[in-house]
Amino acid sequence: MLLARALGSGTADVPDETQLIGLPDQAALEAYLADPRRTSRSAERDRVVERTVLFPVRVVTPH
Repeated sequence: MLLARALGSGTADVPDETQLIGLPDQAALEAYLADPRRTSRSAERDRVVERTVLFPVRVVTPH
C-alpha cells in the first residue's frame, strides 16, 4: 500500500520522487516484487525510471 509520496528536486543525488510503501512482512514484499502485473512492465519501467533503491524503515509518528 502506498503510504506517501515525496517529490524532490531531481538534481545531483536528490531523487525526483520517493515513495513510502507499507507491507506487512517480507513475504508480502516478495509477492509484490514478483507480481506478474508488475514484472510484465519491467522493460517500460527500466526505460523511464533511473534507479530504484529499496530499504526497510520503521515508521514513527511525531508526538
